[in-house]
Amino acid sequence: MPHERADRPPGQWQSLHYWFQAPRFDASGKKIAPAKFLRILHNGQLIHESVPRLGPTIASMDIPEASRNPLMLQGDHGAVAFRNIYIRPLRALPDWPAPALDPTGQAPMPASAKP
Repeated sequence: MPHERADRPPGQWQSLHYWFQAPRFDASGKKIAPAKFLRILHNGQLIHESVPRLGPTIASMDIPEASRNPLMLQGDHGAVAFRNIYIRPLRALPDWPAPALDPTGQAPMPASAKP
C-alpha cells in the first residue's frame, strides 16, 4: 500500500520517479533475490520504499525473468500520455559479505576494538 495518495486531478501531469532493482541471479542462473522498488516518488511524495516485486504484472511480456529486460510502460483508467522519460542505471552496490554472528546474535567485536 502507498504511504499516502499523491495524485493530481485528472488532466494534470503526474510526476513519477522510480528507483528499481532488478532481480538477482547467481552464476548458475538461479534467482537469489526478487526485483524490488527501492523508492517511488509520486509528485514529489514518497509513496513506496523497499517493496519487493514477487512477479510480473498481468500485462507483462511473455519472456523469461532476467536481470536486464525491456521496459514496458502501461497505463489504464483513461487516456495516458508519457513525456520526459529518463532511464539511468544505478551505481552497483558492493556485494558485502554478511558478518559472522556469535551465539548471542551479535557481530563479534573486532580485535582492534577489544580492551
